[in-house]
Amino acid sequence: MLLAALNLANAQMGRALTRRQDASVRAALGAARWRLVWGAMAENLLLGLMGGALGVGLAVAGLEMFRRNAPIDLPRLNEVRLDWRVLLFAAGVTMAASVAAGLLPGLRLAGTALARGGTRSTASRASQRWRAYLIGLEVCGSTVLLLVTGLLGQSLLRLLHQEKGFESDRASIAEVRLTPSYFRDGASRQTLIDGVLEELRRMPGVERAAFFLAMPLEGEIWIGAIERADRRDGQRTLVSVRRVSPDYFEATGQRLAAGRFFEERYREVPSVVLSESEARALFGGEEAVGREVMGMGRKLTVIGVAADSRSTSLKEAPVKMIYLHFALQTPFQTYFVVKSAVRVGEVLGSMKGVIGRRPNVTVTRVKTLEAQVSDSVARERFETLVLTSFGA
Repeated sequence: MLLAALNLANAQMGRALTRRQDASVRAALGAARWRLVWGAMAENLLLGLMGGALGVGLAVAGLEMFRRNAPIDLPRLNEVRLDWRVLLFAAGVTMAASVAAGLLPGLRLAGTALARGGTRSTASRASQRWRAYLIGLEVCGSTVLLLVTGLLGQSLLRLLHQEKGFESDRASIAEVRLTPSYFRDGASRQTLIDGVLEELRRMPGVERAAFFLAMPLEGEIWIGAIERADRRDGQRTLVSVRRVSPDYFEATGQRLAAGRFFEERYREVPSVVLSESEARALFGGEEAVGREVMGMGRKLTVIGVAADSRSTSLKEAPVKMIYLHFALQTPFQTYFVVKSAVRVGEVLGSMKGVIGRRPNVTVTRVKTLEAQVSDSVARERFETLVLTSFGA
């Protein structure tokens, strides 16, 4: 708004310089100073009203565009609209800005018109200085706005292209809800997961299929405490717990740092895979594979160390994590991931069909992992869109 008012004032100042002769004639014929000022002010008010009306029209169109691009979790999004209070405020600000933008050019025009001889030249030079000041303020304001816009856009790009610790291409995910009364015990849930995974692996083009506990990039869902079994000194660390099936790490492209990932033979073995940061927290520089830890109410053998990943959030550093075989305690939260050699668009429909035809099972979300990564920064993308619009 400040930039628009400065721009209008500068344009009117330039017009005032070209209308000095007309103003001088009016002053010579006896026009009062306030009439010269009012002439410039009235013209400015007319321009302001026209610009304000155009601005309201752009606001209606722009608001609809912003609502379509706003993140789903934006609070009270359905209540965002233009109403009479907004329009009244906009009209008041428009009038005030028009008066403020027209006052200085009007005063300079009246001063120049009433000047005599060399004083007129001095007034002209003063007007040029005022225009230079206004241009300087415009450039300053524009530079600040564009710098902030550029920095926010750069932050978003850095967020999207930073090392995630997992691969999102060619991966599809499905969120499933189970009827609690039907899948009351862990054995029934385990049977369902095994059956679904077997069918998913038989789908054409599927390279890997796995079960996991929580949707990626939606925060931590299960926090647990873990400590070394050989040093029961109460020095526990809090970790984010993930229950997964074999092939989970391969399907999501997570790197193995040491040891091995889960295999079917670990179904009944109390074992755990640590993230690199958790392995360092527990064992320092010592070898972690083969050691024992206490956690989840039992003693667990470390079979592998996985590279750190930003699977809970792209906006934060990787959290300490442990991975358990889902058969040790099958959770209600049910997610499936498939890595395919074909187009993911073809896989999504097949996944939904394979899972959804089972009784008492509801597929609530099917999407690509790329889409999930994009959705996780929806708020940042929206903020960048808004600021870029103002910058433009």
